Amino acid sequence: MAPRLYTAQGLRAALSSAVCSRACAASRLRGLDANRTRRAGEPLPCLLGGARAGCDPAGGNVLLVVSHWNADVRYLRAQPYCYVVYEKHGNAQQHVIDFAVPNKANEASTYLHFLTHFFDALPEATLFLQDGRSSAHNPDVVGILRHLRLDAAAATSGYLPLNSVHVPFLSPSAFCHVQACVAEVPSMRRFLPSGSLPRHQMDVSYTCCAQFLVTRDAVLTHPKRVYEDLYTYALGSSDYGHRGDSFARGECLEILWHVLFGRPRVDAPVPPATLCGDAAAARCMIRNSINTMGPNLRGLAPADDPFWSWAAPLWERSSVEERRSMRAGKLSPFDAVSRRGLLGVAPPLLGVAPPLSTNCSLLEAQSEALVSRRKLRTTLQQTCTTRGTRAGARSAAGYAATMLLHDRALCTLYDAPGGAQERGAGTGVRGGLARRGRRKAG
Repeated sequence: MAPRLYTAQGLRAALSSAVCSRACAASRLRGLDANRTRRAGEPLPCLLGGARAGCDPAGGNVLLVVSHWNADVRYLRAQPYCYVVYEKHGNAQQHVIDFAVPNKANEASTYLHFLTHFFDALPEATLFLQDGRSSAHNPDVVGILRHLRLDAAAATSGYLPLNSVHVPFLSPSAFCHVQACVAEVPSMRRFLPSGSLPRHQMDVSYTCCAQFLVTRDAVLTHPKRVYEDLYTYALGSSDYGHRGDSFARGECLEILWHVLFGRPRVDAPVPPATLCGDAAAARCMIRNSINTMGPNLRGLAPADDPFWSWAAPLWERSSVEERRSMRAGKLSPFDAVSRRGLLGVAPPLLGVAPPLSTNCSLLEAQSEALVSRRKLRTTLQQTCTTRGTRAGARSAAGYAATMLLHDRALCTLYDAPGGAQERGAGTGVRGGLARRGRRKAG
């Protein structure tokens, strides 16, 4: 069973010994495999396949850092690497006080706490994860950890994303979050290579959702001050949890991790064969092919999202030349979508039209309006769809007669033809694409 480390002192001691080495991880994986039945045709994990699988089991230490909010993390016992579990304040216990952080900026505050507090004792490779075993962007974390080719990061500048949903460009609001982050953390412009930061919303693409492997060498390309400044920025949120300013700060860092660790701002998706080797590529894939960015994106974009509901189909239908023009800033997605007549792809949510501006103040106001309308829709659903169930043996009409006057008025709106259309538009909504169908840590 992989050792969980509970104190900073214990972690430093483990990293200075062989407990967290690849050789010990391979030994633990061998023990785990001895207690399970291998399926017919199942490939040998990379650590156990050695050179035949493109692995070097004699490499240095590997550590798994998990940002925990409320998922059951017992599944971590089924993977071979040493691990620490960071708790968000509010659910942290005394025995993990060394690994507790404020519930701000999603998982970014966890990752940056580790990088700043263990900058002088980093393992050769660190795996950063959220707490869920499965999600929309990664169906089985354990499967990837078992088959991961640790040396694959050498071909990707030391940064290897572990998810397989690729975002080809940013929503205007996400780009505004990036602009605000860069403006508040001057050391990013000072220490990152010139031209590495995105200039407009089409000038960046990345593998979403902030689960990745990074090597010690990639981290050490920047001084500790950069990570300290980013950690201060992450904790500077006026909100807590997965909302408002807290979410915006976490989203900015999620978008820029690959840039921070040496990848080009317009980054290509990592093929599953690179991540896990040819034999185990199927273990590292998610639903659709990693290279078909349009369908992946469209499947995660809710029908009522004011940007991605039409931007995802736009990208899917765009030609190579149109994509190049958008990347170069010569063609905005708004002009492209008007040219193709796609603004009617999905009905607007309760009158909220797609954003037609890159002005961050206007976008913020529109975002607040969208949130208010989503809250109204939720209220309508909760108030009006329970009439039959609450009535029990009584008739629905009888129950309606006992409702408060303002509740009856709300349900009249909900039952109107337009309200029914809005219910259809909201079917299957999993939150905005910024949340990407996943429950983030915090």
